[in-house]
Amino acid sequence: MLLADFIFAPNAGRTLLNYFKIFENVLLAELSFVWLALNVPALGGVSEQVPCGSRHPANSAQSIIFINAVYTGPREQGEKYLQPLLQLLPLRHNLTMVPWASINAQSFFAIEAPGFQCPTGSTHNAYGGAVHTFDVPTFHNFYEKYDNLIRSEELAGTVYFIELFPKQAVEKVSRSATAYPWRNIIAHL
Repeated sequence: MLLADFIFAPNAGRTLLNYFKIFENVLLAELSFVWLALNVPALGGVSEQVPCGSRHPANSAQSIIFINAVYTGPREQGEKYLQPLLQLLPLRHNLTMVPWASINAQSFFAIEAPGFQCPTGSTHNAYGGAVHTFDVPTFHNFYEKYDNLIRSEELAGTVYFIELFPKQAVEKVSRSATAYPWRNIIAHL
């Protein structure tokens, strides 16, 4: 699989959202994306272990945006779909071919060490949602508010994801065959 990871500064948010919008109803079955926004005290640093909501000291640092993409096909073909991300001049990027079994461990620049588990003994609230359309102004407004929210010490560890997964296989299954009713959503939040 072609595994691609990117880190962008906050000012790339609107352009990245517009990029996601082009896949709203035409995401290839071979392609998926995960957007992860989080607070990293040194903008662009990735040494912090953050995905499960660990706390960071509040400071003037803004969020960063990780984009993870997986393409299940030839590297050359996958790179064509990812070219707009490369043209945005990410702070850091990596495109590599990996076996399917390594996708989770290698994603997001392999930020989670082997055997990583979310910390126990701390409170983690997880909320989710799904959308039927990708309204760029709404998502951008949310992202700007999020970028301010994480400046408070109490909420500095807040992260959020936007996940775009192919839905062709899900839509082939009859609605009456399973209890899963959200077959036509375009993104998980």
